[in-house]
Amino acid sequence: MKRFILTAVLMMLFAPFTAAAEEDDYLAAMEAYNKKDFVKAGELLKNFNSKYPGSRFKPNVLIKMGELSHEFERMEAFFFEVIKGYSNTEYEAEAVYLLGRAHYGRGEYKKAEGYFGTILGRFSNTVWIEPAYYYLILSLNAMKNRAEAKKLYDDYIANKNNYMFRSRVKLAGADISFEEGKFEEAASGYRDIIDTFNESEKYIFLPAVYEKLIESYEKAGKERDAEKFRGDMRQLFPGYKTGTAQILASPTRAAVSVAAARATPFPTAAPAVKGNFFTVQVGAFTNSRFADDMVKRLSKKGRHTFTKTEGRFTRVYVGRFKTKGEADKYAEVLSREEKINNYLVKEGWD
Repeated sequence: MKRFILTAVLMMLFAPFTAAAEEDDYLAAMEAYNKKDFVKAGELLKNFNSKYPGSRFKPNVLIKMGELSHEFERMEAFFFEVIKGYSNTEYEAEAVYLLGRAHYGRGEYKKAEGYFGTILGRFSNTVWIEPAYYYLILSLNAMKNRAEAKKLYDDYIANKNNYMFRSRVKLAGADISFEEGKFEEAASGYRDIIDTFNESEKYIFLPAVYEKLIESYEKAGKERDAEKFRGDMRQLFPGYKTGTAQILASPTRAAVSVAAARATPFPTAAPAVKGNFFTVQVGAFTNSRFADDMVKRLSKKGRHTFTKTEGRFTRVYVGRFKTKGEADKYAEVLSREEKINNYLVKEGWD
């Protein structure tokens, strides 16, 4: 009896110190993660998960370990562990959303649809509802299910409480109209984005929207409107080279800042000179694991694929061509065969 009492007293005395050490270890791992020191963060998270298997921080640790995993199957395992062990919680919602986004990044749009649909059905009161709407619209559009994509678009826009992804969803809606051949409707959507654009918007590259607006007016037979916005574009973005921007709505951050596009004289298109070439960008990821997955998938099919890190993005490119015309033709075939709807042809150099 005395031994039991002594053990209980010792546990009570040391419990606060153990809890403090656990929290310190967790905060150290999160600090490394937030500083983007992912190698150190991965090691700290792994050690934490082994040292504190019953920790209250465990679900978030598992999610972060999943995000940092370089193997898709390993990432899935971490997220499934969260889904199984923390059902009907915010953690499960986050894991479901991240699985959907991972499948979207791999071009597995049907699987992505299932996960994002789960967010809309079971977790509509969580912070993941808006990005789930956005990616689900993109997934449906990629599968040519534009009628359903437009229904979701209308549903999202009708809810005035949705605001975080509103500009990106509007751009996706305009792109859908363009692909359906409804060029006046598309022009109206692109024009709305331009008229309401906020300089703090990080995920829409405005010159690309101008390009699509001009193209929409051209295809709608409204050359006067097209010419007006050509002039506006040259005046507002003298440093922007036409034909170098992402065409469809992209979930990644705009590759070039609007400020940079306004900085230098407006150049003309030219063939690649010695040491230069044209290539097709097919992805831009903040998590290099997703870029690696895409490279492996395309390389297995014999496609010449390479990556380039620019800021916080790892960009995936396919092919090297002497002229832009050759790259454009290849991009059309690549898009059709690999079901890649978001791509851009751009100039590169050795």
